[in-house]
Formats: sequence, C-alpha cells, structure tokens
Amino acid sequence: MMLLISILFIFLLLAKGLIIYILSPEYEEAKYIFPFLCFYPLMMTMSETTNLGIVFLRKSYLNIIVSCFALLVSLILNFWLVPLYGSIGAAIATGTAYIAFFIARTVISMRIWEGFSVRKHMLVTVILYVLALYNTFGPDNGFQYAAALIALAAILGLYHKLLLEAWQRINVQSLKKAITNKGIK
Repeated sequence: MMLLISILFIFLLLAKGLIIYILSPEYEEAKYIFPFLCFYPLMMTMSETTNLGIVFLRKSYLNIIVSCFALLVSLILNFWLVPLYGSIGAAIATGTAYIAFFIARTVISMRIWEGFSVRKHMLVTVILYVLALYNTFGPDNGFQYAAALIALAAILGLYHKLLLEAWQRINVQSLKKAITNKGIK
C-alpha cells in the first residue's frame, strides 16, 4: 500500500505544474504548499492499515489521544512556522502533523498488539518529506524533477523484492493462461 501511495505522491509532485495550469494561473503560488498538503491522504491511508491493534482490541479512546498529539504538533508548528513562512509554514505544519499522527497511531498500535515492521514505511516517509521540502524551498527548475525521479528510484529500490515477486506472479499467471488457451496441459 505504501509503495502505491508513495508513487502517486511523487507523480502528483511531478504533475503539479500541469495541475496548476489546469486549475488556473492564479493558483501558481499554490505549488509551494501543494507538496505538504499531499501528506494528508498518504498518512491517513497508511495509518488506517497500521492501527489494527487499536481497532481489534477496541481501544478507540487511543485514537483521541493520537489526535490530540497531532493537534499539539500542528499548533506548535503553526505558531512557529506561519509567522516565518505564511501559507507555506501552515502547509508544512499540517503535513508534519499528519506524519506525527501516523507515527503515533502506528507506535501505539504496535505496543498493544502484534508488532510488524514499519521500517520501510518510515524510510519512505522521510524520503517523501525531504522531497516535499526540496519542492517547496528548492529552485523551481529541472532539479525538482530529477529529485522526484531519484526519490522514486529509492522507493522502488526499497520495495524491489515485492516488485519482483509481483512480476513473477504476473508472468506465471500469464504463462498459465497462454498454455490453457492453446490447449496444452
């Protein structure tokens, strides 16, 4: 799930100029806040898959604690970053608060229920965060596209075993289908 969502995140960053063009040139400045606002759907979706301990043990009150923690992160970062960077600071605070939400929800869930590895999730989150920072504060040129492609390559490298396994399954299924269609058994 994280692989697919992170690829979509990167493609959104690669297409942000086109998105702004389609919406209106009046939204040109939105391209600087866009990367961090993309963390909301990414982190919410991922936290839904990593908070199973909270769900299965029916300890939904822990979600309130996690939400209050994320709110606190958001308030602190907004008070700090908005005077410095305006709407960009608010976007960074919002994106970072959703990352804090994901991490808190995941850690609490893993403490009360079966733990599972989220190392790749965390690495991908760091890669995407750095990419978002570069897209927000870096020069607006081809290097942003190069950075996105490097991030994409790094993420695909992290998930190379999963991708190879999926490719092998697709090949085996298509081979079986081809053999069945030709009457060879």
